[in-house]
Amino acid sequence: MTNNSNNQTSSSIHEDEHSKIQKGVFIWIKWTFATLGTYTFVLLGLAFLTNMGGHYFYIFAVALVGGILSGIMQWVILPRQKMKGLWILGSFIGSMFGGFAVYISMDMLFPFFNESTYVLIQGAIMGAGIGIGQWLILHYWVRYAYIWILTLIISWALIWITLLGCDGPYFFVHCTITALKLYGGFVIMSFATGAVIALLFTYVKKDTHLNTKVK
Repeated sequence: MTNNSNNQTSSSIHEDEHSKIQKGVFIWIKWTFATLGTYTFVLLGLAFLTNMGGHYFYIFAVALVGGILSGIMQWVILPRQKMKGLWILGSFIGSMFGGFAVYISMDMLFPFFNESTYVLIQGAIMGAGIGIGQWLILHYWVRYAYIWILTLIISWALIWITLLGCDGPYFFVHCTITALKLYGGFVIMSFATGAVIALLFTYVKKDTHLNTKVK
């Protein structure tokens, strides 16, 4: 009788773990394609801006518009939670705060760093802004939500630095390699943020009155 009970317990644990993995993979896939699809649309839709202000102005606009639009798409596919609608607000606030911080820090930082370091810092600032805005909501749902901020800081710093080496009008024509690296950065960010959000919601989701049953 004891052996049967132990076997049933072991089987239940195995099934529960298998269910968690399936749920995490499902969240990861949905998040990755929602985020990447949004930024692909924004990258192409705002391509004309490279002829107006160069690629740094372009990626600044992409970060602002993409941060807000991807927040809406991510809200659609987020596991069901109370206060879920605030994710859009957090994304909007984070994108605007990050964009404002990048804008006001341009002249302050440029004299003190070489171009590579300067661009890396600018990307990190943008990522921190978006990350903090979304963290304000995320930390109600999961433990270790600060990992989300770190993920976005690293991701946006890498995206920003792919722009080094080519500038000027008709960016996608004259700077094809740089444009491909830029898009590769967004691919990596989409997969990385999808993996992190899946792990957070699968393994360290808080069991509080703020949560409802996850699909």
